[in-house]
Amino acid sequence: MKLYKPLLLILGSLSLMVFMASCSQSSAPSSASLDSQFASVPAEEALERWQGALTQTTSVDDQDYIDLLLKRSKTKKGKWENVSPRERGNGNKTGHDNQALVTTESATDPIIMAHYMPWFQTPEESGYWGIHWTMANCNPDNQDASGRREICSHHYPLTGPYDSSDADLLEYHALLMKLSGIDGVFIDWYGTQNAFDWPVLKAATEKIMDTFDRYGLKYAIVYEDKTIEAALHFNLIQDDIAAASADFQYLQTAVFTRSNYLHVNNQPLLLNFGPVHFDQASDWTSIFTSASSTPHYQGLWSVSGLSDQFFSWIYNDSQFLPWFYSQVNSWDVSIGEAYPMFDDYYLEGGWSENLFELDSQNKTLFSQTFQEALAAGVQIIQLNTWNDFGEGTDIEPSIENGYQYLTELQSFTGVPFDQADLEAATEFYFLRKRMADNGLILGSSQAIITALLSGDSRTASSLMQ
Repeated sequence: MKLYKPLLLILGSLSLMVFMASCSQSSAPSSASLDSQFASVPAEEALERWQGALTQTTSVDDQDYIDLLLKRSKTKKGKWENVSPRERGNGNKTGHDNQALVTTESATDPIIMAHYMPWFQTPEESGYWGIHWTMANCNPDNQDASGRREICSHHYPLTGPYDSSDADLLEYHALLMKLSGIDGVFIDWYGTQNAFDWPVLKAATEKIMDTFDRYGLKYAIVYEDKTIEAALHFNLIQDDIAAASADFQYLQTAVFTRSNYLHVNNQPLLLNFGPVHFDQASDWTSIFTSASSTPHYQGLWSVSGLSDQFFSWIYNDSQFLPWFYSQVNSWDVSIGEAYPMFDDYYLEGGWSENLFELDSQNKTLFSQTFQEALAAGVQIIQLNTWNDFGEGTDIEPSIENGYQYLTELQSFTGVPFDQADLEAATEFYFLRKRMADNGLILGSSQAIITALLSGDSRTASSLMQ
């Protein structure tokens, strides 16, 4: 099947897990002592204190609060969890033989969007190693004989650990996506509050959108409403509705209006990795009151009175995807998924117990889940994920997986590129890093990019000599 268009969290963020960045069992302060560090201080001071806390020995004793930060609140039940086993149907052992429960392929090609994390930092770009490389136990300054840095992940990106604000890195990602038939990204987004690392992530998101604009890639926001709950917990805000409304006022004026923002049914698409905090339709009605164009909202589960539609995610339950795809026929916007595996580093990294593990099935799981989404006829397929290295769901090229997932996408989408083009893009990235101050390579960059996007990797490579 040719899908090429020629013109073209269960965790998510752990940014709040800074309290576990350098975990020590022998000197872990209580949740109350953390409150005393951050509560009742101006927002701009909260960020400064948080950055200082990165170098301290900090942890949290309150497991309920850790569950909140990990977005595993046991009191939050999604639509899937509330469906009885009888209604779920007879899921098979692997959950990947569900053709009887899904429709035939869509009359139009689905939009392919990669779930994208903007949360990585390096000393070269940001002045420090971000917590998504370090967690509590890893020190990327440590290198083995091959030069491989110590990062908290079972996978090692071909680029090595990188910074989400690095212009060269963002162009590299954009090139890989174009060469693979990916239409755009769903960006995890943490709001406008000036606390924790949220301003850093907001700035990185703006750079991502600017770069992807130049490559004609689409994007949409995945809101993290747990940030509002955390801001309330630390007394950084007093009014949760007002704080969320400020977030959406920014989105309305600075993000939704961008030409490459993804719209469905003439509405900006807004995903929410939850809801964790706002679980009533009346909350969202109040938040959207000032919006000139109400977004099309979908979360991880439905919110009665707001939206009966929700997007699929990675669950440790073989019956979920068959059940999910049996629901979507009547939806005006259906968002399925493809994912390679789930193998988090939280226990080894000192952040929490491991959540669960989904085996890659000899690296066939990505292909299986992608084809299931195609068979279901969904309008959008979310690739979960591009770069969540902490959970091992990354499809970005890595030492362990090479270009496998992107070459499979090339086959699925029918783009006129192959692995040689992906390798040339990687070669171009490293050349830029080696010759960052060389005006000659800077002047040749556009010619190299043009050759790459034309499928002429041979010319691109010759220009890089």
